[in-house]
Amino acid sequence: MKPVFRSVLFSLLIVLVSSNPLWAQPAELLLDIYPGTETSFISNMTTLNGQAIFRASNTAFNGELWVSDGTLTGTSLLTEIYPGLDHGCSSGAMVEFNGFLYFTANDGVHGFELWKTDGTEAGTQLVRDLLVGANSSYPRELTVFQGALYFSAFTESVGAELWRTQGDSASTELIEDLIEGPTSLDPQYLFATDAFLFFTRTNNQGLYRSDGTALGTIPISTNVVIGQLDDAYFTLFENWVYFRASDVIGPGAMGSQLWRSNGITVERVTEILSTEADLNPVFLTVSGDKLYFVGEDYPFGEELWVYTNDTVQMVRDINPSGHAQIAPSVVAFQDKLLFTAWSLDAGMELWVSDGTFSGTYMLQDIHPGSSGSFYVSPVIIDNAVYFSADDGDGEEIWKLVSPTAPAFKFTSIEDGAANSSEMVKVDNTFLFTASTAALGAELWRLEEPEGFNPPVSNTGNGIQVWPNPARDFIQIHWPNFPKETGILRVMDITGKIIHTELFTGQTFLNTAHYHLQPGVYLIHIQSQNRSETCRVILQE
Repeated sequence: MKPVFRSVLFSLLIVLVSSNPLWAQPAELLLDIYPGTETSFISNMTTLNGQAIFRASNTAFNGELWVSDGTLTGTSLLTEIYPGLDHGCSSGAMVEFNGFLYFTANDGVHGFELWKTDGTEAGTQLVRDLLVGANSSYPRELTVFQGALYFSAFTESVGAELWRTQGDSASTELIEDLIEGPTSLDPQYLFATDAFLFFTRTNNQGLYRSDGTALGTIPISTNVVIGQLDDAYFTLFENWVYFRASDVIGPGAMGSQLWRSNGITVERVTEILSTEADLNPVFLTVSGDKLYFVGEDYPFGEELWVYTNDTVQMVRDINPSGHAQIAPSVVAFQDKLLFTAWSLDAGMELWVSDGTFSGTYMLQDIHPGSSGSFYVSPVIIDNAVYFSADDGDGEEIWKLVSPTAPAFKFTSIEDGAANSSEMVKVDNTFLFTASTAALGAELWRLEEPEGFNPPVSNTGNGIQVWPNPARDFIQIHWPNFPKETGILRVMDITGKIIHTELFTGQTFLNTAHYHLQPGVYLIHIQSQNRSETCRVILQE
């Protein structure tokens, strides 16, 4: 059967089915914060003034703030907010504002209140005891908006309402008691744009916004229910805030759909697709000029969707037999979307999308076969994506420098595993959590050589093919591989291997009679030191 040409211009597709483990770098333990085999439970790691600040435990209950500059001598307990080995301040997520990190903590005297730190013991202090005494105001939803830090907090006189601060007690003030008296509005899902701070209220009922004044803090609509117990997924796209919401139950209700607001009006973007399932858009993410989300339509299940040019459509039915099982690890990267999805042949693996069918494909089968590598916890540092994945030899941190090139294994923990869920960079040192049986999960470091990246080119410039488009005869020239032993793979757009062969010292190869179906194929060549990928179009 001769290959047939599809009269569609496909995007350049790059898929690599394995990655060279030679680039994995040995990391080292920085400090065993909780000595022995116990875990220090590192969390909320962030950076400020050239230091990493995080919560960790050095006994069973003593969770406090720690600080590290990436060296052993520069890693220590920052301060003990709640003294004693049987307590811990239980500090929450930290938000940077005006040179400080703000967080909620309990010192055992004032209850859970708003604190700040500049990374020094002297600069770690209570901002204000809103609910005076040992009871707690429970500040949460810390959000920077128009030169102030806004948050939700509880007091006995007004309940849980919207507050703001400039970082000291005198400037910490109530914006407006939207429900007069001790009954709480309980602001949730605070989301800031240049013009407004958006939020919802108790039971997710209604959409509110604030311009920072009492008169400008108002409900926009009380006829929508925002989110579904977990998140509203507020996302700014083309001057509108998009989110997941449902009509108040009644005639004409459409269930969970995609909505939007400009701070003045609220409108539904999508309607019921089928009576079998709500669209229920989740993981809203903007990349380039497109808004992506995961939605459901019968009979396709939960799949990737895209909104652009006032059009909403499913991008691709990744798993024709059910849900694509796209996880929350969705990230925008260089005008494309990276995500993890499940397919029958590969399991849970790393996918990429440009919002088109042909531009949505498995970027890399990190764990070959149907087991899946379970790509999770992506974090962007210096224009590269770091994430956790298991290639069959244990979980490690991987690095991706381009959404059209393969990732490579970044860490190598002997008899252990590394995770990117808590990972920052201080100067040229990466700090992250890794675990071994002997140490538990602790703080590790890796100092990457400046400018280090494996010599991997996937633009196709290192491989020359002709003719292209081709019929049943293709010549391949790879001048960058003149005398090396390597592997040549021919793959379809999903990354499925159609043909594999070894080569040694070859510079030309004729490929024919592979019984290929119509369309675009990928030629990938890998040796011990480098890899190259290019695309070919086959025609009748």
